[in-house]
Amino acid sequence: MAKDPKRNSDKPIGGYTDRWWMPRFWCGMNFLTFTGVLVRNRFQVHPSRIPMALVLLITSVANSVLTLLQTLVYGWRIARTEVREAPIFVIGHWRSGTTLLDEMLILDRRFAYPNTYACYAPTHFLVSDFWMRPWARFLLAKTRPMDNMPFGWDMPQEDEFAVCNMGLPSPYLGLIFPNRPPVYQEYLDMEGVAPESLRRWKKKFLAESKRDPRAFKCYACEFDQDCPVDKGGKCSWQEEDNVGD
Repeated sequence: MAKDPKRNSDKPIGGYTDRWWMPRFWCGMNFLTFTGVLVRNRFQVHPSRIPMALVLLITSVANSVLTLLQTLVYGWRIARTEVREAPIFVIGHWRSGTTLLDEMLILDRRFAYPNTYACYAPTHFLVSDFWMRPWARFLLAKTRPMDNMPFGWDMPQEDEFAVCNMGLPSPYLGLIFPNRPPVYQEYLDMEGVAPESLRRWKKKFLAESKRDPRAFKCYACEFDQDCPVDKGGKCSWQEEDNVGD
């Protein structure tokens, strides 16, 4: 295969290689979730990764405090929220175009979506989003290194990251210790998951879906940067379809 003369093979393509300060998704875990991951993997942290493990440990304590704060402020409202419409799940193999399909679907004003920050900090984004997201913008690249797709705290994101940061079983947890055998593969299609385990998973996933509607915006409003939901009002699509009442 001919070598692309325009590409410098010595130049990093992006990601953590040349942006070591970029936050890992696991920085959104609380203390119990992160220590549980360490225990399951027998604390087999490579010496070169100990500093990052300490960073994750510190952020996990902060996340636990913020989670408690969100529970005190919004817990009763989340518990009373009803999910009236069935969700739409986009399922597919990695690198098969699921991100593009997701972003095409949410162009429909009837749909809302969790953004990157909501998936990064699923247990406290209601109380931390307004002050955390603005100053943390510089920590992320504008595009993903693997496919050059737009990337940022405001962009739609896979809720599977929220699932594992909430402490639910997820195959994505295997990414933290990539040299270990794959984990929770049965949760890819839910076949083979014990009924009681599936019940617990559904309960916590539903809790994620019941977050305050103001934390989600229709994609069209995201582009306009003037979403009425941010101001306590309703988008036109909510007025028409009575979504979020």
